[in-house]
Amino acid sequence: MFERRFVTVIAVNAKPDAVLLMAARWGISGSDPLLSEFTRLTISDRKASAWVNDGGDGVVTLVSSALAGTGLVEIAAESPARYPSVWAELRPEVVTVSRQMGFSRLEIIDRHSSLATQGGRVLDGVRRMKSTQIRTSPTGLTSPYEESDFNEVAAIIRTVFEGHPENGNWTPGDVRRRLAQPWFDAEGLRLQRDGSRLVGFCWCKVHPDGVGEIYLLAVRPEYAGEGHGKVLANAGIGYLSDAGSSDLIVYTAVDNETALHLYSSVGFVTDRIERRLEILLR
Repeated sequence: MFERRFVTVIAVNAKPDAVLLMAARWGISGSDPLLSEFTRLTISDRKASAWVNDGGDGVVTLVSSALAGTGLVEIAAESPARYPSVWAELRPEVVTVSRQMGFSRLEIIDRHSSLATQGGRVLDGVRRMKSTQIRTSPTGLTSPYEESDFNEVAAIIRTVFEGHPENGNWTPGDVRRRLAQPWFDAEGLRLQRDGSRLVGFCWCKVHPDGVGEIYLLAVRPEYAGEGHGKVLANAGIGYLSDAGSSDLIVYTAVDNETALHLYSSVGFVTDRIERRLEILLR
């Protein structure tokens, strides 16, 4: 299905679905995929590159990050024990093409902290938090999303997540792409208002395996510190509970103490830390 040599997903050499199916087959569960949604959507849009190793049991993907001049690299394999050898084998080609694409740096997602001997500066990474304390939480202080809310939701995302490698710099088209996903439910995008003005939102997602995720939570900076985040988080928990989720997850930057405090206060605990490695391309 794949050649050992460089496979460009945007060319006719490989179908993007083949890369996605390969990674999905190796995944632990639908709610814990080996490739991030950002990478999966980019591959689906044929705006990515992918390499497969000789044995066909490992793949490395490269997409353009939301950060200027930065390529985002992910590694998927049949077993986490294979990550170091897959990356060592395919890294030269990834670096060569990254330079050709004008990237000055790479960020490599190291989900299982298995690349410690592979070089690169360790960045703070992402915290995955989990909760099984499902409870019915009031949604009355929030309202579900309507099409007329689109512009404000898109504007808040761009403001709050500016500079974020995956959620930053979304265009209206990027937001529309996610609103069009099969999992999207307007009831699961809970909004809070101050009069007619949108204060913030909690966007929830139910995975095929039933796990509920607080996908995005954002509050306008001028309303920070007033308790809106907790109201929105609880509304999201209420929606996910009503949807039948028995386990909840949320991802946040390791150094985001505000988010850590918020999610801890509503019953989440750290499940694991996903490191990131930085490689500067000179």
